[in-house]
Amino acid sequence: FLSNPSGAQIWLAPIGQTPTDTTQTTPGTITNLPIGNYDYILKLTNYNNYVSSTPITIAKNQTAIVGPINLVPAEGCIYFNSSPSGARIFLSQTGQTLIDTGSNTPNIICGKPLGDYTYKLTLAGYEDATGTVTLVSGHGEIVTKTLRGLPILSDIIISPLNPSITVNTDQQFGATPLDQYGNPYPATVTWSSSNTYVGIIDPNAGIFSALHTGTSIITASSGSIIKTTTITVTPLVPVLHT
Repeated sequence: FLSNPSGAQIWLAPIGQTPTDTTQTTPGTITNLPIGNYDYILKLTNYNNYVSSTPITIAKNQTAIVGPINLVPAEGCIYFNSSPSGARIFLSQTGQTLIDTGSNTPNIICGKPLGDYTYKLTLAGYEDATGTVTLVSGHGEIVTKTLRGLPILSDIIISPLNPSITVNTDQQFGATPLDQYGNPYPATVTWSSSNTYVGIIDPNAGIFSALHTGTSIITASSGSIIKTTTITVTPLVPVLHT
């Protein structure tokens, strides 16, 4: 038995019976066979099984030569789906540069040799979804991804909330911008005071200086995101000093 490529397992049985593993591989010779007709199968990983279409005839004191048989690489399909749909599909065998398939989700990519693949799904306004998938002989693979929107500023957490200070003192405010997933987001925050008679605030540093008693609404803003808190300024309480 000869095959291209070599190394295929040789399965053999008299015609009408199910071929069994001879434990030999191509190129290989099976000896001492009873005279008669035989069916055979050649099996090699990542290649389609080659099943004999006509039996081998074994005659007395003769050697039947089978092949060389060109084995066909096994191929499979990968179905890609995403939510939302319309994501561009990039695909390559693992370790190679990703290639634009020219297809968008949902779609099926066929004719791929068996093995490991790396993929990337891209859609404007969403983070890329990446992963790996293994094509195995006998069935296709399904890849389903829920795309995650790109982080955007969604909230500003002010601290402290609703503080109370006395006249002629300062209060440092802090702001933590967050994205829609609750993670810190890089954003510039601008501060303002609704009542500059009560006190003023540094628009960049967030330091409030109390001038007179009363209340003022402190605003932290960045783009369309606006958050507020209230500060109360109380009189300076005299204490025994000397």
